[in-house]
Parts: sequence; structure tokens; C-alpha cells
Amino acid sequence: MKNAIVRRSAVLIAAWAAAFVCGCATTKAPNPVDLGALEPVREMGGGVAGPWTPLDGGVTNLVPAEGAIAEGQVRDGTGISTGLVKGFSARDLSIEANVNYSGNGAPGLVFRVQEKDGEITAMYAATLFAAGVNVWRFSEGRWMLLLTQNGEFAPRASHSLRVEARRDSIQVYADGQRMAEVQDDGLLEGGRVGIRALEGPCKISGLRIAKG
Repeated sequence: MKNAIVRRSAVLIAAWAAAFVCGCATTKAPNPVDLGALEPVREMGGGVAGPWTPLDGGVTNLVPAEGAIAEGQVRDGTGISTGLVKGFSARDLSIEANVNYSGNGAPGLVFRVQEKDGEITAMYAATLFAAGVNVWRFSEGRWMLLLTQNGEFAPRASHSLRVEARRDSIQVYADGQRMAEVQDDGLLEGGRVGIRALEGPCKISGLRIAKG
């Protein structure tokens, strides 16, 4: 009887372990995103709906000399551009990309994006700039800075930027180092994800996303 109980326990533990490993494998592998298929979207109260220009396997917020200027857009990238991934929505997620900036450029990742009448009404944004990383929450046309973490990120160089959002926890990594951890329950709904660039030339490539 005792041996039977031991064998049954061993089987249950093995089954649980297999399920755990399988579950991790299905939620941790990020999927690459075609940056050319991003949907430019306007933010409530400001910003423009792109366009994003292809550049060296990624996209940039700079507008080519021969390109038309949209209302509110700035050719040198000092305006605001946001683009969202089509067909993806989640609350708990991972999003990462390689980002590059020059001047005062500030490339970033946006997530849990909410929309109404074709405009973004709420979202989180994690932004990298020369002196560190910022985590913001946007709601009804107003931005709230949740956290600034100092760091040094050289211009005209590729830096990895990654966000992991689980319930009210937001963790931001830059160049493989955890830079910020924020607890915020202001926006717990699932939403879209994407990229954002402002205040100067930015390039973003290698965008990858995963649920869970």
C-alpha cells in the first residue's frame, strides 16, 4: 500500500512538472513583428499617426526629404509618432525591441493601449533616453511619470529595451539589466502594444511580443 502511494505521488509530480515546463515554453517565446505592418495611430490630445519610414531593417520617425509632412509632424523627428501591432491584445505580456536614438530622441515601447474613435485614450509607455529610462501612464490625454531610473545610454548605438507586465507589476530591462520595477493598478485592462518615438531621431528594429 505504501509503495503504491509513493508511485502515485511520483506520477503526479512528474505530470505537474511536465505541464509546468510546457506552460513556460508556450508563454515565454517572443514572436517577431513585421514593423512594416504597424498601424500608425494618433494619441488623444497630441501626436501624429506616423508615418514610420523603413530604415536598415527597422523603422524611423524621420521623414525623408522627398516625403510629405502630415499635420503636426516634424521632419527631423522631434514630433511624436506612435504605431501599434495589428491583431494583438493582452494584459500580461512581454514586449522587446532594439532601439537607437540621436540628439534628444527617446524611443519607447507602449502596451495595454486603449482606443476610442480612432485615438489612443490610455496606455503605458517605457522610454529610453540618454540619461536613463522612464515609465509613464497615459490617460485621457494626460501623462503621469511613474518612475525615472538613471542610466547612461550612448547615442547612435543599438540598445535592447524590454518590458514585462504582469497584473499590476511592470518591469523594464535595458541592455539586459533590470532598470525599473513599478507597481501600478491604474490600467489593468488588456490592450494593444506598439512603439513610440519623440523629441528627436529614433530607430526601432527587432520588435518581438509574447502573451503571458
